[in-house]
Amino acid sequence: MKSSAEEDESEQEELKLPPNFTLAKDELPAIEKDEEFEEKIKNLDISQVINWSNLLPTILSKQGRCTQYWTDEEKEKPDFEEMKKTVERIPKPLSSISEENWTVRTCGMLVDNEVVALSSRIWQGAHCVGYKRYAKDMVFANIYIGYGIKTGGEVFTPQFILPVQDEYHQIVLTQQTDPSIEDMKRFIPQKKEANDQENEDQADE
Repeated sequence: MKSSAEEDESEQEELKLPPNFTLAKDELPAIEKDEEFEEKIKNLDISQVINWSNLLPTILSKQGRCTQYWTDEEKEKPDFEEMKKTVERIPKPLSSISEENWTVRTCGMLVDNEVVALSSRIWQGAHCVGYKRYAKDMVFANIYIGYGIKTGGEVFTPQFILPVQDEYHQIVLTQQTDPSIEDMKRFIPQKKEANDQENEDQADE
């Protein structure tokens, strides 16, 4: 495959970008099939990382998108000088992954039937498996299983669930027996005795 978008060489020289880098665009470049590459695939060693390339652009670290997002104000009054400073530099489409962190594993001794698995060391859980089909074309599949967190980043650790509380222990209540009338009389002073004692106290005075 090849990119149909023409690279602006003057932009590369003005911004002093590395050879394999470009500015993030607001639209993905069109990809078309390269007919001339079909003849080269017969002798292509797919176990070498240099023979693998990125089909889609990388994820922008500031916006979390593959394309640059512009607000309505930025579209109406674009400040190109400011854009050149703020827009991220990303690898060009179909650039080689030889300078990226990938681990290559092969299965099979024959070149025509060799199966290759690539695993990203930055995005754990990102894998690509490919093999040659009848030594004519390349078949591959991509899969990602993870939480969208780069290696070395802060890992989200959920809080442990609190211990389950014990069930309510029902307390057996023991009711007190109501006192009888005889018991109540023993604690209630007699009115006559109380009045006699009060009269004696007054007489003494």
